Amino acid sequence: MATIRFYLKGPEEYRFLSNFFPSPFILDGVRYESNEHYFQSQKALDPEEAAWVRSAPTALEAKRRGRKVALRSDWPTAKLEVMARGLWAKFTQNLDLRAQLIATGDAILGEHPRAFRGKGAETGKAVGPILMDVRRRLQEA
Repeated sequence: MATIRFYLKGPEEYRFLSNFFPSPFILDGVRYESNEHYFQSQKALDPEEAAWVRSAPTALEAKRRGRKVALRSDWPTAKLEVMARGLWAKFTQNLDLRAQLIATGDAILGEHPRAFRGKGAETGKAVGPILMDVRRRLQEA
């Protein structure tokens, strides 16, 4: 079984798997420019801080802003569910990305080890398995 390692600056054909990849979607009536914008904004306890994170001009800036917000109390237990919800929205609302994800077949998906830095390492390691679950659900649909 093949393994696909991805990150935004990695091989171009797999960049779409990155949370930083521009892939607008709408959740709960709110537009997010990437899954990173969504994930980072969901950390915020204060709706104004969440909006500030969402408005970041790039996913990297959204990540930086997300490090500065007051965290909601349930963040340690909620973050993986938040990641899964955002990835589902990304790949169900962007049909070209959906097709690309399905085309990865049964490959093992995982962020490149370079992406595992700092406090996000735990969540970063979960992105691949969450993507594989999203892919499986899309293949079954």
